[in-house]
Amino acid sequence: MSTKTSDNDDFVQIQQPAEMSPTELTPAESKAGDTVPPPPPEMPLEPVEDESGESVIQGRVEDGANPPIKLIQLESLLTLLKEIPGFGLQGSVYQFRSPISGTALTDLLKQTDRISHISLSDLDKESLAPSVFVRLALLRNPAGYLFPSLSEIAINKGNTFLEFLSVFSSPALRQLKITGVDEANETPLAAFLGTGSAEAAELKSVLLDDNVLSQKTVEYVAKFSHLKTLHLIDTLPSFDFHLLEMLGRIQTLEDFSFCQSSSSIEYRSQATVHAEAESNRLAEEKEQRRLAEENERKRLEVVREREAVEKRQREQLEKEKEQRKMEEAPSSLPNLIATV
Repeated sequence: MSTKTSDNDDFVQIQQPAEMSPTELTPAESKAGDTVPPPPPEMPLEPVEDESGESVIQGRVEDGANPPIKLIQLESLLTLLKEIPGFGLQGSVYQFRSPISGTALTDLLKQTDRISHISLSDLDKESLAPSVFVRLALLRNPAGYLFPSLSEIAINKGNTFLEFLSVFSSPALRQLKITGVDEANETPLAAFLGTGSAEAAELKSVLLDDNVLSQKTVEYVAKFSHLKTLHLIDTLPSFDFHLLEMLGRIQTLEDFSFCQSSSSIEYRSQATVHAEAESNRLAEEKEQRRLAEENERKRLEVVREREAVEKRQREQLEKEKEQRKMEEAPSSLPNLIATV
């Protein structure tokens, strides 16, 4: 079955998922001689810092080389998709109009390997056709990840993307920030959080701000056993202390904030308190060392200035002494002649 979202006679019909040919999305040698792209990694690529402090991952081994690849932050999914031939705007909907070639697929996978951060937000005028996400889902590697290095997802009023969040799942995910989800789109978010404890087991930070969610959805967050930071800001219109009890069982939780209208709760673990105290102590010691070094620098400047003044005074005295000698030399000449 095919769909048509415009009356334009030039519109290219897009096949629905049930009729998509798997060969369209499988890396293969093209008629132009495109080579078969290397398979994506089945495990997440752990980011490290290079000598300049930038996040990098190890590239795939090709011709005996394994160069580090710098990670990138993607502020818009369209930025990535617009680079793919055959992807474009039809009316007010972005979609694929042709299969993804082997070369285009190779380039796409190289890009998705490098993405560490992605921002998802509803577009003002244009939207992405559901078939776009279906195609992206089919491009995931055997382990199920299209973005193996993705460590942070930020969704700002991006209800369009919630139903397809599984496309962006990654075991490298460490931070999830979601803003502006309404009740009508809560179900797909709950499904993502419900499976996230298995697909993103190392998630450490969840920030939910300005949403309308039920307590049941937020309870899924308690399943993330490595969670350190949880902020619930204007997200829960109502809750009971059973939720706080569940969140309290997260042994790794260090930073918990709850704010709903005029009510607020903030929790900091003992470890966080000690860490902050230690940080303050180190900062104070650093400031004291800076002041001591500054005082020493000023003292040395005073000493050097005093020594310079004393040197100039000695030089002046020597000059005056020499001057007196020169003045006394002519007056002694007549006495010397008389003696002779």
